Amino acid sequence: MPNHKKVIALALEWRFFDFADDVDHWYGQLPEEGKDLFNSILKVNSKTSNPQQWIACKLLQGACKSEGIWEWYFSADKVQQRLLGVFGMGRRTAVFLLGCSHKDRVYSPSDSLNSAIKRAKLLRKGGISLRERTIPADF
Repeated sequence: MPNHKKVIALALEWRFFDFADDVDHWYGQLPEEGKDLFNSILKVNSKTSNPQQWIACKLLQGACKSEGIWEWYFSADKVQQRLLGVFGMGRRTAVFLLGCSHKDRVYSPSDSLNSAIKRAKLLRKGGISLRERTIPADF
């Protein structure tokens, strides 16, 4: 069908949602360098069809692994930043559960992993209102 003129282009971009205002609060506290890094990762990963090829992303282990929680990671002003998330219920959707920092295998706030697990379970039960995150066009 190389000459077929009615080919429909499918949207390959991912859609990202925030679980709560915590993600905006975390983002607001990032230095400009951190905001730029996060927005760059967001833009690149939104266009990557296979999430296993997302940059700066890894699946967490232990109890988080059983909930399918992954983290995006980057460093800004010598502080390791983490954004914990899960895949959404819809096709090519992901939900950011919370943002935190990380140093020497310790997350701050200290209950970040437990909070992410609770939020992932709540999300799967349904009834949680999510806000779609806008992907900046200027990156």
